[in-house]
Amino acid sequence: MRKNLSRIVLRGMIGFLIGLAVWGGLSVPYTRLLASLSQIVLRLDERPPVTTITAHGTLMMVDRSDFPSSPSAMRFGVESTDITFNLILLTTLFAASSRALSDRNVLGFAGAAAALVLVHVAAVVSFVKAYYSEGFGTWSASHFGFVARHFWGAAPYFYSVVGVYGFAIALWWLFRPAMQSTPKHPLHARRTPGTSARVRA
Repeated sequence: MRKNLSRIVLRGMIGFLIGLAVWGGLSVPYTRLLASLSQIVLRLDERPPVTTITAHGTLMMVDRSDFPSSPSAMRFGVESTDITFNLILLTTLFAASSRALSDRNVLGFAGAAAALVLVHVAAVVSFVKAYYSEGFGTWSASHFGFVARHFWGAAPYFYSVVGVYGFAIALWWLFRPAMQSTPKHPLHARRTPGTSARVRA
């Protein structure tokens, strides 16, 4: 039992280090991708499209063309690493599998990682929507009702406290290879003297 636990911990530690390296090494290009995808989603319900998200390193700066910012005005930004670090957790969970390099586990990880991109886009959208629902005074009050303001206001906090971990665990659970168990006592034939063979459990 201890030996199996040690192997799980060792594989998990290796997966953690791999996930940390991938997350750190790809954070800047991934931020650019995340900014582009989030901008597309936000513009779906904008007529005309006004939102622009620009990546500066791992920081995504949000601007609206209908509210041009002045040089002295504060700009709203979303730090991508605060949203995407759950990739490390996802990698750790898949690496801790007893068959970490099997085709099914690798494909499961690829599917979960792709789904995690959608989660990250939804998280960025929630941060921007929360800003829109509260940051523009009378415009925010006229475009976001009571329920919408409270929903978007709570969404970023939910993701930061619960969702950032919960979604990674849920995706691992959904995409992990199914455990295949074999019966400990398979059916076998017993022959007794003077009788024909009978199959017993």
